[in-house]
Amino acid sequence: MRILLTGTAAIALSGCSFLGLGAGGYSHGPSYGHALAPSYDRCNPYAGLNGNAACTRTSTWNVEGAIGQEYMVDGDFTTPGDVAAFPGLTPGAVSMKDAYNAGTRYELGGSYTVNPNRKITAMASYSSASGNDVALGTLAGPPANTLRGTASDYNAFGLEAGVRQYFRPRQAPLVHSLRPYVEARLGAAKIDDITIENLRDNNGAVNGGSANFYEGGWVPTAAGMIGVEAPIFQRATLGLETGIRYRGSLDADTTDFGPGGGVAILSGINNGSSNLTVPVNLRARYRF
Repeated sequence: MRILLTGTAAIALSGCSFLGLGAGGYSHGPSYGHALAPSYDRCNPYAGLNGNAACTRTSTWNVEGAIGQEYMVDGDFTTPGDVAAFPGLTPGAVSMKDAYNAGTRYELGGSYTVNPNRKITAMASYSSASGNDVALGTLAGPPANTLRGTASDYNAFGLEAGVRQYFRPRQAPLVHSLRPYVEARLGAAKIDDITIENLRDNNGAVNGGSANFYEGGWVPTAAGMIGVEAPIFQRATLGLETGIRYRGSLDADTTDFGPGGGVAILSGINNGSSNLTVPVNLRARYRF
């Protein structure tokens, strides 16, 4: 009887282990983050997104694209403090935010997976913002005479590379598939020439035409981004991101606003153009 009971217990314990009911069983399936992955697909989109070590089809290369708005929030379009003192002249103080409307930004590039939580990114971008009518300076009257014009569009083609770091938040109902991240980038942007269009004053001495303001060229850029991703298909994710981006200054074009230029009285007013922008992008990523 003792031998029979011992044998029965051994068979029962072996069956429990085989069915995954014991401590070393497999009923729990692979884990991603703090939640359990579906046992029928070890490489489901959640496992791939959250870096499941048990997944045998790890995605290394990704193609990415983004579209969104870009808002100028800081920077000087004019630099009235650099204009030499002249009796009765008040140079106009215009910020980049006042000179430009919200722009549209497009990005296309790729990323390389260093580990399940980190990617190296490389992006090409194009952004454009339309200019506003601005006051460049006023001469005391009577009557007062104000020189005005419209800033030409701000067009920028950029190249940036960076590092994106993902996080694994504590799991909670309805948000277990979301993946927050931060990203830092460095790069450069090619900015088109900036002119003042429809230059005019209110006494009729200047009536239309344009004047050169900034020389186009390459400027350094730096950006810090925060965002969150969620899977939409097995190998695709959709994310929303924002942050802050810095672009360096262009050189002043002294052809018109300079010594001997047509608006020489305002020489020095165009020593700005560096800016901070806040982008708000919708980003898509596909994992190969």
